[in-house]
Amino acid sequence: MEEYAEALVGVVWRFGLEPVALYDYDKIISLIIEKDGATYEEAHEHFSYNIEGAWVGDKTPAFCRLSKKKT
Repeated sequence: MEEYAEALVGVVWRFGLEPVALYDYDKIISLIIEKDGATYEEAHEHFSYNIEGAWVGDKTPAFCRLSKKKT
């Protein structure tokens, strides 16, 4: 997902499966809003349908919401 390279967090490994890229959900939403001028709701809908909902084979990426530690 080259257009969302800034949202790449790292790689996820799971037993018996190939590693896959891990992307930060909130960063992807921010990038969609920035690039497309979308509202949060529009960005979330685009993400849900076109990104999270897309199966691209065994290398389909994973997504996370990073917790913000309060200090």
